[in-house]
Amino acid sequence: MGKHDELFDKMRIYWVEIADQDATQGQIQLIKNILKPTGLVLDLACGTGRLVTPLNKVGFDAVGLDISSNLLKIAKTRLASIRLVRADMRLLPFKLRGFATAVSMDMSFGYPF
Repeated sequence: MGKHDELFDKMRIYWVEIADQDATQGQIQLIKNILKPTGLVLDLACGTGRLVTPLNKVGFDAVGLDISSNLLKIAKTRLASIRLVRADMRLLPFKLRGFATAVSMDMSFGYPF
């Protein structure tokens, strides 16, 4: 995957510390208010599993996707049964029609690659 995933791997320690529990809960509540827990939900740029993990715990069938193998390893420690995919979100390795919806919180699209 190249230099893109290397950048995110270097930033991972900061992401784990930055993720605010109140912001996470607010985002989960927003998703719960908008979506019904039916069908697959894709969490694009899921990072350490900050959203995909609690989404699964509250009844959503969520799959996380991230370019960083190190961030996905952290996500896996949060919930062993979680489904994670390592890929670049610009080149999705599956058909989007398989998902009821996709979410991407925070600044995932703001990086100049």
